[in-house]
Amino acid sequence: MKSAIWLATIVLLLAIAGADMGLHIVGMLVCSADSEANQNSGSSSVSQPPSQVGSDAATRGLPDQQKTYRWCPDAIQKQQTVDEWVVSLFSGLKATDIMLAVFTVMLVWVGHKQADISDRQADIAERAIIGVDRPFVFVEVGDPGFEIRWIESSQTQVFSGRRFELRVVNYGQTPGILTRFEYNITTAIRGEIGNPIDSKTISGRALPAGIVVTQDKPFSENTTMNSVLTSRQKDAVANFRESVWLIGFVRYDDLLGGNYISGFAQVYDPVGMRFVIRGDETYNYARKEKADEIPAPPSRE
Repeated sequence: MKSAIWLATIVLLLAIAGADMGLHIVGMLVCSADSEANQNSGSSSVSQPPSQVGSDAATRGLPDQQKTYRWCPDAIQKQQTVDEWVVSLFSGLKATDIMLAVFTVMLVWVGHKQADISDRQADIAERAIIGVDRPFVFVEVGDPGFEIRWIESSQTQVFSGRRFELRVVNYGQTPGILTRFEYNITTAIRGEIGNPIDSKTISGRALPAGIVVTQDKPFSENTTMNSVLTSRQKDAVANFRESVWLIGFVRYDDLLGGNYISGFAQVYDPVGMRFVIRGDETYNYARKEKADEIPAPPSRE
């Protein structure tokens, strides 16, 4: 704001000073033009330069501005006329006129800034609405699908499998449309983690069209753990040599056509008898995708 006021003031001052200087230059040009015209016409009425001795006397008592034209008497009268015009012009300018000009410049500057601010605020508000209202889809395990039992008679622990339930839930404000789903149920040596699934090269298993998840309507899939793990893996899990991992991702769209992906990695906790989240951002992520970033599905699809 201060810079705008200073800028407007400087412009006005330069305009006033420039006008006066310009008029002096005009007077000198007029004088030169008149002298040349008189010489061409052969007139003898052109005033000759005073002698070096009488030059001070010729100009004594004249204003400094008129001394410039002491060799051109006609220009003195013209300069006086110009000076009267300048005085009449700027004497008509009131302080309120100058203030009005400055205020107008300020209004233009402020209006321009407010327009930029309004555009930025509108963009931020739109992004905030989309960000808050968009679907947020995650994967949870409803039933781990197995338990580890102690057999007293044989003094051993066994893997007892049942149906594994996986649920896709939406904690967002708007529905999410599921498009692709990819996950693995595998084992890893205790203390280690299963291999991630690269979502940048694998598009995922295509889901039937029209699968919509909302806050009160999750999507679920079921499988049998006894058919997923081998006998060796089940024995290693039962004796705590290996851990059971669920690793994968789900792709989904919002109602406006935006593409999203949510990755997950969970390990079975034998103490709590449930799956818990483990792993870094390589496994667990939630982000928006561009259409050209999504890998093409296999040709067999």
